[in-house]
Amino acid sequence: GHPRDGVWLDLDFLLAVEALRRSDAAYIGMIGSRTKRAAFTRYAAREGVDARPLVCPIGAGFPRDKRPEVIAAFAAAEIQARMIEHAARSADAFEPRAACPPSSTVMVRAAWRCMCRVAC
Repeated sequence: GHPRDGVWLDLDFLLAVEALRRSDAAYIGMIGSRTKRAAFTRYAAREGVDARPLVCPIGAGFPRDKRPEVIAAFAAAEIQARMIEHAARSADAFEPRAACPPSSTVMVRAAWRCMCRVAC
């Protein structure tokens, strides 16, 4: 993390705030606890960003499990479901490239790389 105004921030907070400032991301999620969610919500409010669209902790809609490979699978399922919902609302024909804005694709790829590092 980085000290800022007496608060230690991690890269997750910085990236999530920037993603939430955009309007074209189908899914924005963060690995963390309810405590991390609360800390992020306070940080986002100071930055003038609505934290409600953020999914944190990712995979929370599934049974609790601490194993990284299980969390990665839950997160992948959650991301896929959100992308399908986003595509269904889109006026474009369902094609992954057409239905998912470029920033969403980048976020999914970044999330996948992170999940692979954790699970592998």
